[in-house]
Amino acid sequence: RVAFFLRYRRHRCNAQHTDTPAPLLAARRATMGLLAPAEGINYNFILGMYSFFLALGALFAGLEFGMGVEAVKGFYLVFAPFVPAFLWCTVVRSAWLSAKAKKD
Repeated sequence: RVAFFLRYRRHRCNAQHTDTPAPLLAARRATMGLLAPAEGINYNFILGMYSFFLALGALFAGLEFGMGVEAVKGFYLVFAPFVPAFLWCTVVRSAWLSAKAKKD
């Protein structure tokens, strides 16, 4: 069952990029597609949402450490996963914008 899923996934991923040049396809395989933008996703919106929640986490951290508000103690930890997500999305968004500029 797992082998079928892996074969199906590999076939589906390769079928989407049939017109992709070989070096770019090799780079996508090296990163397992994590840094390649997907079709139909607006990365401006995603980066905006990550930015909003990152700012919210910074606000809670500032309230706790800067002003000493006990009511928000530890709330900033909820928003900690948005830091690497924000960094990842900036890389993917830059690739998405360059691909979009080449397309237009």
